[in-house]
Amino acid sequence: MSESGAPGRDDTHPSRIDTIIQELGIPTVTYWTHAFRELPRDRVGVVKVSGKLLEPEPLAQLADEMAYLARAGLFLPLVFGGGKQYNDIPGYNGAPKVNGLRVTSADLMKQILEIARENQQRICEALQRAGILADAIPLEALVAERHGFEMNERGERVDTGYVGDVASIDTCVIRDALSHGAIPVVAHVGFDGADYLNINATPVATELVRSLRALKLLLLGDSPVYDQKGRVIPTLSRRDVRRLIAEGVINRGMVTNCTTALDLLAHLGPGHAVQITSLKERNGDGGQNSGALASTGLLEELVGSGTGTMFVEPSNVSTYSLGPALERIGEKVIRTIINQAFASQRKRLFGEYFNLIKAHYPTVYVDDLQAGVAIVYPLPREERVAYLCKLAVLPAYEGIGIGKTLMDHVLRQQRAKQNAVVWRTSSDNTRALAFYDDLLTRLPSDIPQSKHVLPTTSEGHTYTVYNVGVPARHQRVVAYRVAHLPPSFLDLRHTDSSS
Repeated sequence: MSESGAPGRDDTHPSRIDTIIQELGIPTVTYWTHAFRELPRDRVGVVKVSGKLLEPEPLAQLADEMAYLARAGLFLPLVFGGGKQYNDIPGYNGAPKVNGLRVTSADLMKQILEIARENQQRICEALQRAGILADAIPLEALVAERHGFEMNERGERVDTGYVGDVASIDTCVIRDALSHGAIPVVAHVGFDGADYLNINATPVATELVRSLRALKLLLLGDSPVYDQKGRVIPTLSRRDVRRLIAEGVINRGMVTNCTTALDLLAHLGPGHAVQITSLKERNGDGGQNSGALASTGLLEELVGSGTGTMFVEPSNVSTYSLGPALERIGEKVIRTIINQAFASQRKRLFGEYFNLIKAHYPTVYVDDLQAGVAIVYPLPREERVAYLCKLAVLPAYEGIGIGKTLMDHVLRQQRAKQNAVVWRTSSDNTRALAFYDDLLTRLPSDIPQSKHVLPTTSEGHTYTVYNVGVPARHQRVVAYRVAHLPPSFLDLRHTDSSS
């Protein structure tokens, strides 16, 4: 136990996390894998599963994955919602709803309570069969209060009965379970000191994340957010959600899920995430004898960006001219961000870089975590074309939306000035290409955009040049000029080969 009283990491083996990731062969995000090596058990994350995942087969899949994570020292509290057994309760489906809340009578609550306890026991048994300890957290640990009255569409006050809201959670019993290597299993039923109350599982999980200050909330079994073309939207910020609600892309029950996620992130701040995904089907035998586990989606969502929708609270971005940026943020800080971001490409910024660009009056964008930077200046010999010279994020912070946030600020600010934006990346930088290609697909269709692959004066080297807002008739000329701008990096690959 650490001095703070939180579960420590004495028994955690960071190398096991790397081994599991290697065995599964799934894409990972550096920020999450680095954080999970260092965090105490109670701050990793919380899993909320929908009732549809309590059926035997998906529950077994989920238990297998949670056991797999436990072997790496990652123990996630599990909050569960109502299963389809509730539909078999006489009068359940016929109970009136008001503003999405099911009015719960005393008799209905009695039957919900019985099934919730049975489901809690079934989950614990499934985890134990998968080889992991599980603790059924007492319902009294979830301190509830009556929800009370709602106003219906006719303006009438309706008593919701035995519906509750989360007042607080006794996290001592949660932390105690985690400290001895058990998964805490938390039901969606709380206690107000006199009665048991039916509570939506998502607010329960949200309050648990808030109380533990965990990094992630994983909502398994819920639908991710889709765009108008039926594609999963991988990342959403508050600004994105507001726009998509206004456009009608996010509607009905998904509005509540999105606003709940964003309210939680507003409390926790940058560096946290809420991820929504439906459970994936098991492929093949899924056995561990093959050296890998067929993933249900939990592992991808925890250590990577996953296949669902991730909600993030972006860090704020400050804008400076070059002089104040070097003075307030520091040249060393900005240079370090850029050099570390491009270290995997074996590139290092020229020592005179900032002196070389000073004459172009660049604008510098830096996020409040000082983990990302963008540098933009007018493209020489072109009117109303801004050149994004640098976009860089520290490797330890990749995958939490900092690059996207910086790009959003750059594009929004430059478009407000009626400037097009152009940039280039080495054609062998596959990660950058994937990032920028995805960016183009998310832009409004009425904005001209293109990319061109062009050779440079360096033998055998090509750039992919992107533009947003350059009229079609000028795109090729502008792309050629961007590709032939002088380099700003020392290529260490050439230095190594000549030494």
